[in-house]
Amino acid sequence: MIAASSSYALLLFAAWHLRQRKMWLEFAIVLVPILYCGYFGLSIFVFSFGEFMPFTYYRAALKPVYGQVSAMISLHFLVVVLALLSVRAFDHRPYKRMQSISLRAFSVGPFGALFCMLPVLFVLLATPLSELWDRPSFIVETDNGHWMRFADLLLFISAIMTPFIKSVPLKLFVLFSVSLAFLLIGSRSGVVMLLIFATIEFFIVRRHRKWFPIMISILGIWMLAIILYLRWDGGGGLLAILRTLFGGDPELLTSAVGYGVNYLFNLSFVLIGEMFVSVEAEARWFTYSILPLPSAFLDQTAAYDAHSRFRNNIPYSGFGYAIIFLGPTIYLLVVYLSALSFLSARWVLSTRRDLLEGILCVAFFVIPFLVLMQYNLRTGSRLIYVFAVLYFAVALGRRMRFKPRQ
Repeated sequence: MIAASSSYALLLFAAWHLRQRKMWLEFAIVLVPILYCGYFGLSIFVFSFGEFMPFTYYRAALKPVYGQVSAMISLHFLVVVLALLSVRAFDHRPYKRMQSISLRAFSVGPFGALFCMLPVLFVLLATPLSELWDRPSFIVETDNGHWMRFADLLLFISAIMTPFIKSVPLKLFVLFSVSLAFLLIGSRSGVVMLLIFATIEFFIVRRHRKWFPIMISILGIWMLAIILYLRWDGGGGLLAILRTLFGGDPELLTSAVGYGVNYLFNLSFVLIGEMFVSVEAEARWFTYSILPLPSAFLDQTAAYDAHSRFRNNIPYSGFGYAIIFLGPTIYLLVVYLSALSFLSARWVLSTRRDLLEGILCVAFFVIPFLVLMQYNLRTGSRLIYVFAVLYFAVALGRRMRFKPRQ
């Protein structure tokens, strides 16, 4: 408890200092653990409404361990901010800035919108069409996990790009198509899509009135309630969703809203705490997790999945597994050196410091971490590589100059 409260207080002080110095990139990164750990501490340590969550892993006796998890999350982001400040100390290059921060410069056209629709394609490839209409259960053996990995990886890129689609009808079509595709198979990824979209729309894009992203967020939480209701009901697909909307128990659906919020925020702390007291990490699977090799060259998926989960569909957290294997001190050192390496390459290769560059940088540090909280280390590490490649591909592309023909 002391470690959790003191590290959280340090986070709040860092956020205040960064806000005063107008270091918006660092401030945006620090906001993530403030919200994440703040909700957990308020709902578990101060009140008890956060104890209502899926599965049976929560134990009041492990509150000190949950406090250690909260402290490690806070320290993780403080170390990332320390790396940012370390590079900022010797980075005096005069960067090219945009003359205007008009978001039309970041608009995504029709081809970009098609790219944002790619998760739908991979969901269709992963799941038989008949089961999108009516699934016999939440988990179906006929689903193809390989295609779903592509869908999950592309989801985050799609969620970041979709708010910048210029055409409003096309933007809404992409948003609801991707979200519905994941909802049909009972995946929380569609909820994540809506919440990321609403966050970017509210804080950055601001093309609509403030009630619009708020309504999108409410829709995301309600969608999560439907997913949880369907898990209790043991079904899935469009028919089950329609039955839930028009014939579901209203009281149960309402309780599922709070249940779903705790699912998003608190379950990670509980599962990582359970790992701290019951899981022993192995060098073989840690190495396999972080190797940037596709399954076509080295595929041990079946054995890895069997080792790296509590039970079916509840994987070990990659964040927790890395801490168990490396130890807290070495883990934080690795995070600092990794962030420093990325930021040093950013200093060398990126020549702009504008809104687009900031979004990609924040996405690199935040989105893989959030995935690592509830998914295994191999999935999270691949996402780190994907966002690193995306960032530097955009950075190099923006350095190119094409002279018109005379």
